[in-house]
Amino acid sequence: MSLYHKYGGITFWNEVLNCFYNKALQSKKIAHFLTPENFYHIQAMLISQLEISLGELGRYSMKGLMQIHMHLEITSSQYNEWISLYKDALIENYVLYEDIEKIIKIFQVIKQYIVYNNY
Repeated sequence: MSLYHKYGGITFWNEVLNCFYNKALQSKKIAHFLTPENFYHIQAMLISQLEISLGELGRYSMKGLMQIHMHLEITSSQYNEWISLYKDALIENYVLYEDIEKIIKIFQVIKQYIVYNNY
């Protein structure tokens, strides 16, 4: 069974994303990426993030991830903050520890394609 279905599908994962988004808005390190002008882009990105975190990594081009994020000049510290807040949202929504570890491991794999100084 996929993690998506294990936790109840779209309703559950929307709660996780909403929880994460609210945390990100409060973060001094990453809130500036979440402006009202790019809300729809952020919404689409969060859905992509969810798909990747649930094991759909093969659907995305690593070169594409680099191109999409390059102009943002995301630092390692900012990316780590992003991961930390996502992990907190998973914990607050009672995702099991072993599942959280799987999800975070995926984010560590793609870090090299998102963090600016790795380009």
